[in-house]
Amino acid sequence: MGVPIFIVGFTAVGKSTYGKTFAKKNNLPFIDLDKLIEEQSGISISTMFTRFGEDYFRKQESEILKTVPIEASVVACGGGTACFFDNMDWMNANGKTIYLKAPLKFILNNIRQSQTNKRPLIKGKSDVAIVAWAELLFAEREPHYLKAQEIIETKNI
Repeated sequence: MGVPIFIVGFTAVGKSTYGKTFAKKNNLPFIDLDKLIEEQSGISISTMFTRFGEDYFRKQESEILKTVPIEASVVACGGGTACFFDNMDWMNANGKTIYLKAPLKFILNNIRQSQTNKRPLIKGKSDVAIVAWAELLFAEREPHYLKAQEIIETKNI
């Protein structure tokens, strides 16, 4: 049967891209946690942040994470999923965790190339503000990511 593989890492590191590829190669179902949250709540994550705030979103994220079936699948988590409540401990206890790790410079390049309006934590920020935000948040979040059972360097993905 198998267990879910939870992919964690910072915003724009490539969790969904890597997860889809890994799932396809291994003939496993793929779950994008952010999309699952949107489907179950009926609103976009950006709207959820705007209307209800980050605390509300993090509670929803944690609850929905724990509804993921404990069977073989690949789950791409949001950038903050591992960092709130007992999510990382829960993922480690109920599946395999992989931290996609990349240099901040690589991540910032991906953020610049992506649609930043879909990322509520950086919406409306200048490039200088995004760099400052990313440096601070990455330093706060990485200790949570490092609890993963496996670390994969992603700078070349």
